[in-house]
Amino acid sequence: MLNTMIYNKPHKHLIIKQIHKVLTTNNLNAHSFSYIYNMRKPLFTFCILFFATYLSAQWVSVGTGASWDVLAFATYQSNLYVGGAFKTAGGLPADYMAQWNGTSWNTVGTGIKFSGNAVTSLTTYDSLLFATGQFDTVGTISCKCIAQWNGANWDTVGSGITNLSGQGVTASIMYNKELYVGGDFSSSLNGKKIYNIAKWNGKTWDSVGNGVNSWVWCLTNYNGMLYAGGNFSIAGENSANSIASWDGTKWDSLGSGINGGFMQVYALCVCNGKLYAAGKFTAAGGGAVNNIAVWDGNKWDSVGHGLNNTTLALTVYDGKLVALGYFDSAGGHPASEIAYWDGSNWYPVGAGLGGGTKTTIDWALYVYDSTLYAGGEFTISGSTPLNNIAMWTGPLGVDEVKRSSEEVKVWPNPSDGIFNFQADSHQPMANSRIEVYNMLGQQIANSQWPSASSLMQIDISNEPAGIYLYRIVSDKGELIASGKLTVIR
Repeated sequence: MLNTMIYNKPHKHLIIKQIHKVLTTNNLNAHSFSYIYNMRKPLFTFCILFFATYLSAQWVSVGTGASWDVLAFATYQSNLYVGGAFKTAGGLPADYMAQWNGTSWNTVGTGIKFSGNAVTSLTTYDSLLFATGQFDTVGTISCKCIAQWNGANWDTVGSGITNLSGQGVTASIMYNKELYVGGDFSSSLNGKKIYNIAKWNGKTWDSVGNGVNSWVWCLTNYNGMLYAGGNFSIAGENSANSIASWDGTKWDSLGSGINGGFMQVYALCVCNGKLYAAGKFTAAGGGAVNNIAVWDGNKWDSVGHGLNNTTLALTVYDGKLVALGYFDSAGGHPASEIAYWDGSNWYPVGAGLGGGTKTTIDWALYVYDSTLYAGGEFTISGSTPLNNIAMWTGPLGVDEVKRSSEEVKVWPNPSDGIFNFQADSHQPMANSRIEVYNMLGQQIANSQWPSASSLMQIDISNEPAGIYLYRIVSDKGELIASGKLTVIR
């Protein structure tokens, strides 16, 4: 029964919420207090077993995965919809579209067939799911790079976007109660020229000002405005280097924009009140950056030492910014294709992702049912085989990292809250720090390692009994070691 509860995903989040509620409430009545007191030992045992499993975070496969690139995600009618260039998902025939309910794959409708290259974006709007990409047929219906799904059937979206003379639609989002789509296309509707971005109000298509003069790769909302990223140099009638904002009436630039290297913006994301732009570029606002930059509403800045290669997707998970792309270094430290930024430093996400031929630039990150999903072109994480889609099983920043050698010993463990850390004589610890986190991912201790000693002591005896996790990080942000601490009374 216990193992079933631990591994049953729907129960997992419910159990966490209930335990958190019990442990943090200040309004316990006498009966509740007596019950918790009498149950404290089995509850504690359960918590140890449960969190030991929950916090063994790693990348795992999503069923048997997809046969080719996964490029887009969206939640619709409580299920995760996945788009891409694949022909099967979970072993089922699924041309470019499939559905994941958290435990198994399903097809999207009966006999759905996309004719084209791929589905590159998915968005919900007006109780419908919209799929965009480069295709001209859905089922037996002719369409132009966009189709809508009502949960049972596919349909066209007005006259569509383009006659496929361009590369189709690569981004979509809802803004000001309308559906906006961007890509590489041009159309003429009702006497209006549409260049690379358009909007749909549920009945008709319309232009977005004068559009932009080249490809729109990504769209997001920030501070009440719509932001577009790509490789354009003009938005409306203004100069705008690869990124611009739309307030519903006019286009505007973001300072001098992205102005170094290839000047390609492939991903936009808002995290902790700031706008992050990622792609393939070396300067933003005139300052040097490495494939990612941050805009605070007034100026551009670097994001630490950045990422050493093209970055294709961004999202927010566990309160941190997650980046996915071709890179193998984040902040100057090893990180295989995926890393997260905690506001101060870059860290790898487990063993990362790898494999594949890296031929597409539409990879995707998404959070569904409190789980992080990554889609793209990859086949492995560490020794775990994957097929172009993977999910991360725990929080960020408190996962246990398996090391090839034991660089730090901890004793006694379990203890009453006082732990000794002994470094290997060959491991320099000067200027490193020890971080300790509780089960909610909150940091409860952060101490500098004494420069003249290989021994350090951490005292968390004022914390409740339970499991905690520690990380030892060098002054360069490199993870030296990590593991669990058990406090008993």
